[in-house]
Amino acid sequence: MRKNGAVLKNDGLEGSIRKVYVYIVSKAEPVGIREIARELKLPVSTAHYAVKRLIKLGLVKKVETGYIVNKVIDFNGYILLRRKYIALSFVYAGLFIGVLMGELYIVFLKGINADGFVTIIVAIIAIFIFIVEGIKKFREE
Repeated sequence: MRKNGAVLKNDGLEGSIRKVYVYIVSKAEPVGIREIARELKLPVSTAHYAVKRLIKLGLVKKVETGYIVNKVIDFNGYILLRRKYIALSFVYAGLFIGVLMGELYIVFLKGINADGFVTIIVAIIAIFIFIVEGIKKFREE
């Protein structure tokens, strides 16, 4: 799908344009083209092209000292937390870690039974699956 000349995928930007956008979102102060290129290990021309596309989309704007985010977008499967995009899989893994800790506490107090055993096994499997999925998403970037 194309919107205003930039390639979009799964409600998010694709490739180097996405990397540049995520980098600019992560910074509290304005950033320059050379800084973006250096930090992301991109050619300056690629970083410049990506920033121009982001400006066209209205996601980034130019200020005196560099570029800042004009509009924050939600990426499919991610949550923005303290200027960092985090895969929802890690959030779900955290939820199951809480379930596991609670169940282990109950088992410690009352002893193990069939329900507790099944809950512990399911929580461990869910944690493993969500962490693996989160790592896969992280590597796709």
